[in-house]
Order: sequence, then C-alpha cells, then structure tokens
Amino acid sequence: MQEEQDEIWEKKTSALFRFIHQVISTLYHKCEVAENCLHLFLLAGQSADECGFEEIAYEFFVEAFTIYEESISESRAQYQAITCIIGALQQTRVFSIDNYDTLITKAALHSSKLLKKPDQCRGVYLSSHLWWATDRALIESDLPENEKSLFRDGKRALECLQKALKIADSCMDPVTNVELFVEILNRYIYYFEKGNEAVTVKYLNGLIDLINTNLGNMDNPDQHPPTPNSSSLVEHDGPVSDYVRRHFRATLLHLQNRKEQSLRTDAPGPKYDELDLGDI
Repeated sequence: MQEEQDEIWEKKTSALFRFIHQVISTLYHKCEVAENCLHLFLLAGQSADECGFEEIAYEFFVEAFTIYEESISESRAQYQAITCIIGALQQTRVFSIDNYDTLITKAALHSSKLLKKPDQCRGVYLSSHLWWATDRALIESDLPENEKSLFRDGKRALECLQKALKIADSCMDPVTNVELFVEILNRYIYYFEKGNEAVTVKYLNGLIDLINTNLGNMDNPDQHPPTPNSSSLVEHDGPVSDYVRRHFRATLLHLQNRKEQSLRTDAPGPKYDELDLGDI
C-alpha cells in the first residue's frame, strides 16, 4: 500500500514539474522576461532537488544556463544571474558526482568570462564554494541520508581562489586591486577555519604580505570612486580606500584573536601559531 502511494505521489509530482517547466518555457519564449524565467528555473530546480528528482532538477538547471547564455548580456545582469546560479547549486544535494561536476564547472567557467575583471574575480571565488558543500541543517541528526557525506574537494576550491587572485592582480585600479585581495583573504580564512587541508597558513601569510605591499599604492583615495568597473557595487561611507583599510584591519584583528585563543587553549583544529600578522 505504501509503495503504491509513493508511486502515485512520484507520478503526480513529476507531472507537476513537467507542467512548471512548460509554463516557464512558454513565458520565456512569449515575453521578454529572461531574468525572471532564469530565477524561476532555479527555484524549480531547487524544489526538484528537495523532492529527490535528479533528472528533473538537472534539466531545470540546464534551462537556467541556456537562458543565461542566450539572453543575459548586460554586465550587471550577468553578474547577478551567475551569483544566483552559484547560490542555488550550492544548496543542491540530489545530483550524482558527474552531473554535479558538469553543472558547477559550467558555473565556474561562466564566472571567469564575465565582462568586468572585478566581477570575474568575485564570481570565481564564489564558485569555490561549489567544491566545498556545507550542512543545510543545524543538527547532524536532522540531515537526510544523502547529506551525511558532503561533496568536498579542497584542491579544486583552492584552485578557484588562486585563479581569483590572478584576476585580481590584473586589475589596474590600485584600490580595486587591494579590495579584491582582502575579499579573497577572507575566503582563504574561511576554508582554513573549516578544515580545508589544501589551504595552509603559507597562503594566508603570503596574501597578507601582498596586501601590505600594495596598501601604499592607494594614494589620493578621493580620486577612486567605489569600484566603477564592477557590477557588484557596495555603498561605503567615505573613500573606498578607507573602507579597504578598515576591512583589512578587521580581518587581521580576527586572525589575531584566533591566534591568541589557539595559544591559550591548544584546542584541536586550525593552527594559527605560524601566522605572521606583523603590527596591527
């Protein structure tokens, strides 16, 4: 009896998802609302993922990529769309390794081809999280069986960060350059604290030294508006160079606190004693 009910539910739910696919596709082809349709396909893909329909979820995400490739051309819209795709993919759990790798590799590739260098950098370092899944539930016992073993590839995540660093280094504006370095440093710290063994203290020390070296290039801060060559604008109080310095200092203070706690407690976990923070 239970098997019959499950079979009926599966057939009805599959039919509902097919109807949803048809409605969104019709909307996309009949109306000029490509961005809305992309978001609808992502929502449908996430719903199919939660219901355990891998093939249907995969098709929804493929449709979202198709809309991105065919109809999203403006730089800000591209950046916003690809970050939404990355966020949606990061929450999925139903895919096989092959299907998931195909989708996240495509997302990372599109991120690296965004029109503006800062957008490329941010898109690529956000893509790193696709290779480092995190728990969606607060309590381990609440996790479904397929989430007990999370997909994590520390080396691929590190590769994304290193690629983002190269893109940031190619930015000509000195303020944008250092701003991106600080953002990437925070990603390195995240993976270091989460136990990604590929991200070691040497990467943190190297990037801290690089940022300190480049801080002196941020002269005449008033002449640098808030990252004009980026689609991911954030409003800051005062010159962006001041914000970047504050952000960097706050990051170093966080590391200093972690280092002091680690030395006091000698608790298991990331080792901060080799961090070279200089004078904060």
